[in-house]
Amino acid sequence: MNEKFIKGEKITYQNDTGHVNFIGDKYITMSLNRRPDSNSMHGYKETNLLIYRTYWKDIVYHDRDK
Repeated sequence: MNEKFIKGEKITYQNDTGHVNFIGDKYITMSLNRRPDSNSMHGYKETNLLIYRTYWKDIVYHDRDK
């Protein structure tokens, strides 16, 4: 597999749509929800979906040329 992800690009995996948040060799994370939280270290809380490399073939890219 030769996928090159870009942090912040819009993707869909199964029935969830979000943005690439973390890119690793074995998995990526897709941010599904980000909400402000003044009590957290970064000022927000975030829900991420972990997608293992095995499933990258099932990702739909929204911002790429077909």
